[in-house]
Amino acid sequence: PGQPLAWANRGLAHAALGRHAAAIQDFDRALALAPGYLPAWLGRGEARLALGDAERALADADAVLAAEPDRAEALWLRGRALLAAGRTPGGCAAIAAAAEAGHAEAAAFADPRCAH
Repeated sequence: PGQPLAWANRGLAHAALGRHAAAIQDFDRALALAPGYLPAWLGRGEARLALGDAERALADADAVLAAEPDRAEALWLRGRALLAAGRTPGGCAAIAAAAEAGHAEAAAFADPRCAH
């Protein structure tokens, strides 16, 4: 397909099936066609985080936040990537910001590292 939406949707399908490496390839294709397509950045970041690549997931979250600083999904991804990278204070702050931005999972997040 020549449409970024088609590649991103295929990436989401691969991710839902646990095929995160294939999902990353599809998100890469979507981004090659449309570098500003934020859902592909988010999807790729989630797939990278699922594979344990916290730093690259963080880079994808930050790319989205550069365009939309208050995007709840990107704040949520950023927080989890920072926690996975062992950067607890920043991770907890990003998750709190995601909750404030209305992200339901972030609002329900309970991790002893983030307890006050």
